[in-house]
Order: sequence, then C-alpha cells, then structure tokens
Amino acid sequence: MIFSMLSRRFFCSGFLQERGLCTTKRWGVKQVTRSNLGPAVEQLKDQVQNADFIAVSVQCTGSHATPWRRILEFDNCESSYHKAKDSAERFQLLHFTVCPFKWSGDSKVIAFPYNFHLFPRDELRVGMPSYSFLCQISLISSMAQKGFDFNSCVYEGISYLSRAQEASLMQQYGSTRMFGAYPASSFQNKSTADINFMERIRFQMQHWIHACSASSNASEGRVVSSIETIALNNEIFGTRPCLRIDATSNHQVQLILEVLRDFTENLVPLSSSNGVGTEKELKVVFTCSEEDKHHLLSELQHQAEHQGIRDVINTIINSRKTIVGYNCLTDLAIIYSNFIAPLPATVKEFLYSLHGIFPHLLDVSHLLKEAYSKEISPTKKAKNLQAALLHLNKQFFLPMNLEVPLEFKCYGYRGPESHGYTALRLTYLFAKVCRLLKINSSNGTTDGWLEALVDYAGILYRSGTCLNKSKNEGEVVKLMGDSSYLKTSNIIFIWGFKIGSSSRILLEMLCNIHKVCEKGVKVQLVDESCAYVRFKKSRYAEIFLQDVQSGTNISGFAKSKPLEEITKMGLKAVRYDVYEKLCKSSIWKSNLADSFKLFMSESDDYMAHNFTMDIPSRKNSSFIIELEDL
Repeated sequence: MIFSMLSRRFFCSGFLQERGLCTTKRWGVKQVTRSNLGPAVEQLKDQVQNADFIAVSVQCTGSHATPWRRILEFDNCESSYHKAKDSAERFQLLHFTVCPFKWSGDSKVIAFPYNFHLFPRDELRVGMPSYSFLCQISLISSMAQKGFDFNSCVYEGISYLSRAQEASLMQQYGSTRMFGAYPASSFQNKSTADINFMERIRFQMQHWIHACSASSNASEGRVVSSIETIALNNEIFGTRPCLRIDATSNHQVQLILEVLRDFTENLVPLSSSNGVGTEKELKVVFTCSEEDKHHLLSELQHQAEHQGIRDVINTIINSRKTIVGYNCLTDLAIIYSNFIAPLPATVKEFLYSLHGIFPHLLDVSHLLKEAYSKEISPTKKAKNLQAALLHLNKQFFLPMNLEVPLEFKCYGYRGPESHGYTALRLTYLFAKVCRLLKINSSNGTTDGWLEALVDYAGILYRSGTCLNKSKNEGEVVKLMGDSSYLKTSNIIFIWGFKIGSSSRILLEMLCNIHKVCEKGVKVQLVDESCAYVRFKKSRYAEIFLQDVQSGTNISGFAKSKPLEEITKMGLKAVRYDVYEKLCKSSIWKSNLADSFKLFMSESDDYMAHNFTMDIPSRKNSSFIIELEDL
C-alpha cells in the first residue's frame, strides 16, 4: 500500500514536470533588459564558449491569424520562405531567447537560458529602426495575462540596429555619425532663437578650446582647474578633456554640430540620449592631434561593435556552435531581418547568406519526424513545440534531467508559462529525442555531437538548395508528415464550392464530375473557402484543370453534365505555381479564395500563363489504354 502511494506520487510529480507544469520550482530564465545587459552578456560569452549547442527562439507581436498565411504541410521551400518573410517584416520582435546548453552524461543537460527584452527605439534619431508593425490582439492579451510588462518593454527594452542599418548609417553620415557627427548641410532658415543659441555655443566653445590648449601647455592649480570645470561643464573622457553641452531637442543638437564645423581643432562629438528619447546631451572630446583623433574614433567604433544585443549576436555567430530551433524557418527569418539585413527576394539567396552566418542548423521538428517514422505514428499529432513534448512524453518514458543553475531561478516571472521558456522547453525536447534515437557524442565533445548529428543537421539548407526543376517534371517537394516526395505539378487548388463542405464531401464531388479523380486523389481543406487536391500524376492534374477552367469536357474524361453544372456555380481551379506567386505577392485576404480572385484580377500574365498546355479532345475515352497506367 505504501509502495503504491509512493509510486503514484512519483508518477504524478514526474507527469507534471514532464509537461512543464512545475517548471518554476526547477527552472528559471534570466530576464535581460538595458539595466543588466552588460553583466548578462559577459556571462553569456563564457557559457556559449563551453556549450555544445545553442537553442534560440523568438517572441513577436503576433503571427498571422489567417490559416493560409501560416506555413502548411503542402508548402514548398519557396512558398514557406515567403510566408516566413512576410511574418518577419510585418510583426515586431519583442523577445530573443538564447539558451546555451551542454551535456553532462547520457541523461543530464545543463542549460543557461537568457531572455532579452527588445524594443526598436530610435535612440540616434536617424529614422531607424522606427518602423510600424502589426499586433495580434489575442497574443498581446495572452502576454498581458502572463505578467508581461509593456511599460518595461518600452522603457527598458534593449534597442538595436541590424548590420545593414549600421553600415548604411556609417556610409551616409561618415564614420563618426554613430557618435554624433557634423550635419551634411546647414539649416537654411534659422529663427532668431536659433541664431542666439548658436552664438552662445560658439562663445562657449572658444573659451573651452582656449582653456584646453592652455592647460596642455602649462600646469594649473587645482583651484583654477576646478573653477573651469564647473563654469564650462568640463569633464574627462578617458584621459582627454570633454565638454558637455545640454540640448532639449534633436534640432538643437544639429545646430550645435553646425557650430562645430567652424572650428578646425581635432574635436570628436559624441551624442547620447536619456533612454526616453525626449532630451539629448552632446559631448565634445578634445584630441591633441589628428593621430589622437583617429585613435579615439577606432576605440569608439570597437565599443559600438561590442556592446548590447550586437555583442550577443556576434558571440553566437563567432562560436560556430550548432543552432537548435523548432520549425525554425520563421524564427531564422525574424533574426536575420532584425539583426543582419533585409531579407533576400528568394529562398536560395536567403539560405546561402544564412549558411555563412549559422553553418550548423538543427531543426528539432525534422529530428522528431525521424523518430516518429522509426518508432511511432506520423507527426501530424504534434503541430507545435508544446504539443510535440506532450505527445513524446505520452508515447515514451524517457527520463531526462534538465538542470538550470540556481542563479537563474530568481529571474523567472510568475507561473509556469513565464516569458522566455520556449528555448528551455526546446532544449528539453531535443535532449529527449536524442535519447529516443540513441544519438550520442562519440567522445563527449562538441565535434563528437556534430559527427553524431551529421545526418540531421542542415536539412533546411539541403531542402532549400536542392530544388529540382525541369520543364517536364516540375518542382520536387517533400511534404511535411509525408515520407514520399511529390511534384508540385501534381497539386491544384480549387474554390467556389459550398462553404462548410468537408474534405470527404469534396472528394465525392470531384469523383462525380471527373474520371481522373477516381485514380487516387487526395483532398484537404486549406480553409473553409479553398482546398488543395493531390493527383497521382501531373498529367491528371492538367486534364482536370483544363476541363474546369474551360467549363467543358475538352479532354474526354469529364462527366459532362455534372461538370457543366458545377462550373456554372463557380468552381475554379489553379496550378500550384499560381499559389506560389500569390505567396510572393503582397496580396492577402482573410481566406485563400478571395486572395486568388484578387491576385488573378491584378495579374496581367495570369491567363497567358495558366493555359500553356493543350489537352486534345478524346472520343470514347473509356476505351483508351494509358501507358502510364500499365
């Protein structure tokens, strides 16, 4: 009896912990804002260096609520990428979670999770990265219920620029613009207040430069030096004299910079904000020579490249460690768009560029499919990270100890659904799948893990760069949850059927109107307005498509009367490549059928492109023997 009670208690505790329902007692995530960014980055550097893998995840202001705008199982690499690109460009990144982890034995993983709170604050007042973005109300409400502090996000969130934005800024304004350089042109129309303000700054600068020059040639007493420091707002920047000039607006900053153009001394202006962006102060550093000025600029440039979230990104990139994600195409697109550069136009360009940044990528969803194909049922039961973890725990008993250092526990927010736990759960899932597939490092090192996972890592790169297109065969794509490859030319999309129809009803309708639909057709609803149809052979898809578009039995395979009745009711069909072009376009409606209609009405070459293959009319088609059917 006692043994039974203890067993039940152990099982219930393990059951809850396996499902992440008791994570606050065991796990914590270090929440990083501007106030504790410096120490957190220094800790992260050491942990990344000693880690075997780095799990990453992002949290944006939402995701597309429209079903067809999400990445679906019939999407190929190109359409998937454009959907991910659209989400990355429309929604704003709020959380960037980084979790370096390392193995300690076969069933223990030590993780160091950090959740960086971000906000695109335009601190330099240069118009970047102040873009507008979409918010999904349901997700924002959910974040608020879980204790997310939006005030802290706005005021304490870490601001950032991408590499491309920084490069553009440097090219446009020169090497010192990041620290407040001289404006390219002076203001043409100045008010009387502007002129008086500039004269006051010019007078102050003349006295300060004279004082700096005099102090460099003669030693002064402490009393005189202190009086000058107070009177002139004189400070020390490192070992160099520095003058602090207060400004109440960006306009005044530009006027100050214009005044500095009149002085020939080696001055270096430094601008900074108070964090809220309403006021600024400008510091001017006095250098003793041109060589000293260049040395100071090099130091400032080095500091700019090695601070803040840029330092985090550079640490991850330079480590060359394997990056672990889950269905990570959208996450990678978001990371690339926010921290690297604008997203390229095609998936091949994106993956080529991404490979140079993250050479080792591992998507746990692919690893999980491999486990499912070998052990259990298809992965359609696990559509997201949480569902995958629950499904795996239900099917297998895989004890795994995920250890987080004690210092991280005090940083967790309330409740098991605290912010930044996604990367931690991803680490937990990855460790379990590795145990299930019996994947282990041969020598316990990072290189040993790379060797053990060589067949699973980089699947995203291989699937994106091995698109096999030809005029006859079309593009070959591997569908999610399917062990076979399928040509996209075998897929068509239909709409115009009765709203509320199920996939079974649609299949019966198609079999009633056309004979080629009796040859192993699969139908699946995309949303309530549109469905995609998979034919065994691309020739069958073309025959059906031509008959539906013409509304007549030109192929000889259609059942004429039902076909004419249904096409009169509005049944429409298009090829897969039309869907792919739709995903590339900026056209999107709440349902796929309306999106197709709008795209077709605005596309000039749609009709010419959509009728490229002629299907000859056939008489007595029931007596014709097709060689492909033998």
